[in-house]
Amino acid sequence: LPPSSTGRLVVLADRRQWIASTTTENKLRAFFYICKHLAKDDRAQAEDTGGVLLIGVPASRRNFDSQLHHSFSQRCWGLITTAMPVRMQMHLICFVPKQQQQQPQGATLSSYKAIFMQEAVSKHLVGILDHNLPFDCHVALDEDGMKQQLMSKLNLTEVGLPNFLGGKWTFVDAMHWCRTQAKKERDEEMAYFLAAATPTSQSLKSNADKEGLAKEPATATAAAAAAAAA
Repeated sequence: LPPSSTGRLVVLADRRQWIASTTTENKLRAFFYICKHLAKDDRAQAEDTGGVLLIGVPASRRNFDSQLHHSFSQRCWGLITTAMPVRMQMHLICFVPKQQQQQPQGATLSSYKAIFMQEAVSKHLVGILDHNLPFDCHVALDEDGMKQQLMSKLNLTEVGLPNFLGGKWTFVDAMHWCRTQAKKERDEEMAYFLAAATPTSQSLKSNADKEGLAKEPATATAAAAAAAAA
């Protein structure tokens, strides 16, 4: 996603967009690629800002049960802490299930958040705590409430918010980024191979010197033969 208003890098992980046929290994490869790309930016490693914001969207509005793949999550967090020089904070988006939106008397979003957090930590997010990764959960009744939370607490901009939360960013922008990145990498690879295949002035000079050394003994031999004949 576009950076926040304070310049922090932002990544969106929307489980609803995952392709069911994609293997866990390919998902990890994609995650590793994103981390590798982020690691090129110094902001991804900044201690004072906390690094990258990872916005996680569960697959549905149900409770946390079965929404996070435990083994996949464990391996992802391990990549962050052991393989990639990236600091990351995870922020999970949670909507109160529709059947629970009629809040009982005295119930608040804070109480719902406490329930979500307790269930998330006990069932699925132990790996995050094991790797000492900062984690927070944002609970709202609807998309507009979530938009206000993310803009006020995480300094996300309207341009950087996904359109399903009332922002202007769409998955078309993601496809455009992928195509641009692929072309950039192809151009870099082509430039590398062309540079390796094109002889430099130094190599041409070296070859010329070698040819000159090879010709000198032949010239000396011819001159000696001519003198002997005379």
